Amino acid sequence: MKKWAIGILLVTAISFAAIYPIKWYLRNRLEKPTPTQIQKAFPKNTRDIFEHSDKFILLSLAGMEASLPSPFESVSFIPASDPNLLAGSMFHNYRVLGQTEIDDENIQERIRAIFDDGITDRHFSSACFSPKHGIRAVKNGQTLDIVICFHCSLAKMYLNNKPVADYHFGSIHQPDFDAILKDANVPLAEKS
Repeated sequence: MKKWAIGILLVTAISFAAIYPIKWYLRNRLEKPTPTQIQKAFPKNTRDIFEHSDKFILLSLAGMEASLPSPFESVSFIPASDPNLLAGSMFHNYRVLGQTEIDDENIQERIRAIFDDGITDRHFSSACFSPKHGIRAVKNGQTLDIVICFHCSLAKMYLNNKPVADYHFGSIHQPDFDAILKDANVPLAEKS
C-alpha cells in the first residue's frame, strides 16, 4: 500500500477518534442557565409549572410539512389545551405522531436539565420552524406547552394555550429526546 493511502487512512482514523469524544462531551455536559436566561425562557409562573408539574408529557410532532392539512384526509383539531391529545391530533398547529407521559422522576429531571442546557446555547437560530418535539406540563389546572424545533434551534412556549415566549434553543440534545420517545415506542418524524 502506498504511503499516501496509509496517511489518509491514519488521518481519517485520528479524526473519528477525536470527534466522538468531543460530541459525547458536548451532549453530556449540561450547563445551568443564568437567572436572566431563565427569566427570558420562563416568563410569569411557567418555571414553577415546568419544575413541579402533576403531569409531564413528551410529544413527537410531524413538523411543518407533514402538519399541513390535506383535503383528502381528516385531521382532528383538538384544542392544544386538551390534556388528552391523541396521535393524529394537532398540538399548536403541528400533527402529533405520538406521546409518552413521563412518570419517572429521574427522566423528568433529565429532560429538565437538557432543556435548561438548551436555553444556555449561544449559537444562532434559523428562520424556519418545523418542530418535531413538544413538552406539556400540567400543574393545578394550568397547562404549559413548549414546541421545539431542534433543526432551527427555536422553542415556543404557551401558557393555557396563549403564547408567552419564543427564544433560541440549542439543538445538540435532539438525540436525547428521540431516545426517550423511542424507548416508549413513540414514532418519530422523518428527518429533514
